[in-house]
Amino acid sequence: LVLPHLEYCFKIGQNAIVVGGTGLYIRALFEEFSEMSGEPDPLLREELQVQLRTSGLQTLVSNLMELDPKTTVDLANPLRVTRALERLKSKNSFEFALPPFKKEKFALLPSVEATDRSIRLRLHAMMQEGFVEEVRRLVRQGVPKEAPAFRAIGYRTILQLLEGEIQGKEAFSSIETETRRYAKRQRTWIRSEPNVNILRADSPAEYLSAIGLR
Repeated sequence: LVLPHLEYCFKIGQNAIVVGGTGLYIRALFEEFSEMSGEPDPLLREELQVQLRTSGLQTLVSNLMELDPKTTVDLANPLRVTRALERLKSKNSFEFALPPFKKEKFALLPSVEATDRSIRLRLHAMMQEGFVEEVRRLVRQGVPKEAPAFRAIGYRTILQLLEGEIQGKEAFSSIETETRRYAKRQRTWIRSEPNVNILRADSPAEYLSAIGLR
């Protein structure tokens, strides 16, 4: 959806600002990744889900290895395996090209200390606003523990808390640690981003200068 807007902006000589999104989205767009997959084929997705339920994960893994022996997909993760098979078997790949803008890519990177403070404050707020009750409600509604929703950070830990496997302080510490690890992976991704200008998020003067407003 963003491409028509960018093409229009270029046509009328207007600057355009693209804001992420995931890191992969920005990278794919700005680096013009080719041979990307379009929308998944719903019939293919359903077929793979039926195979997963009836024949098990190992059948899908064997199929994936036949099609892509050098795959780096986590073979123990059903979601990753089925998505990989969707990409390999899909016929709806597409290519695209951005208008010839002069492109500048910026990333605002907070300090580790500021990130850790934000994580702790956010987690406190989540607990106060009913994180535990949310997970308890999902369980009561019959959402299976293997559901993708429970792969989000913290949900499995709250399940352990509800089942009496861990205590409250241990749950909080575990979620905080897991979130910090995720933030570290995000910082690593940003630093590996091609053609990026990394700016300190705690320095407004720096990034205002970078975009020509000071």
